[in-house]
This record gives sequence, C-alpha cells and structure tokens, in this order.
Amino acid sequence: MVISRKFNRVLWGISLCLWGVAAQAADMEIKDRAEVTGYGFNWHADPDTVKCIKMTPALVASFKSCIRREQGDSQTGTIKFQCDASGDKSYLIAATLKQCQDAKDTMAANAP
Repeated sequence: MVISRKFNRVLWGISLCLWGVAAQAADMEIKDRAEVTGYGFNWHADPDTVKCIKMTPALVASFKSCIRREQGDSQTGTIKFQCDASGDKSYLIAATLKQCQDAKDTMAANAP
C-alpha cells in the first residue's frame, strides 16, 4: 500500500500530538486518592439519566486510576479530576454539585 508523503506527515503529526497528551496525562496521575473530592458522574452513561453523586471514600478507592485535569482542560473548564472505574465507567469530577450539574448538562446538550 502506497501512502502519500502529505498523508504520512499528517499521521506523524497526529501521533506526536497523541504521545504528548499521553505523557502529559501520566504526569498528572493522582497518587493520593484522598485529594479526589467533590461531585461526579459517569460520563459513559446516558447523559439524560445520569446524576451527579458525592465522591465517597469507598467510591474513590474503587477507581483504577485518576488524573488531575488542568483548569480549562475540559469543555466546561470545571472538571477537577477524571477517574476510571471498572467496566466502561469513567467519572468526571467537579468541586461543587452545581459545577458537576453544569458539566453534565453541557455534555447532554452536545451528545449525538
């Protein structure tokens, strides 16, 4: 299969960007789960039915990994953490219930 030079450059550019994002995310991984607080929702669930819930120590302990999101690193700019749980669950976590609700509503409005 022959790939044009222009297409090859585009692929290299995309791979470099993805590598940079992955390296940046690894630097922001949370080691002490006690700092993961606030309200969150499973963003893989149906945005019309999912609810924001308070992050309890038991729920936070069940997460496989958590990363700190930089301010402005999400569509709403209010998400503090993103944590992966078992299965296809991934929680977006904001500091307050209002910020969580706003982020969830924004995602629901932009859902396909």
